[in-house]
Amino acid sequence: MQHHPLRAFAQHGTIGPLVDADPAGAEHVLAAAATVGVDLPAITAELEREGVQSFADSYAELVRCIEHKRAQITPAAPG
Repeated sequence: MQHHPLRAFAQHGTIGPLVDADPAGAEHVLAAAATVGVDLPAITAELEREGVQSFADSYAELVRCIEHKRAQITPAAPG
């Protein structure tokens, strides 16, 4: 049985308050985090690097899969 996240959310999910619902509160939380050593720019940069690498890895795997399938269905050239 496959789980479908969007269907599950539609059936059971709820949307809570958004960050922009309280911009002053969000700024306060970010400022408080910075005072205890949370380096948001460094964390953001790391997450961005990891996300791009994950996408690149997935894309490379997709291309390898397509090339493998194409090789299976394309007749070999006489030679």
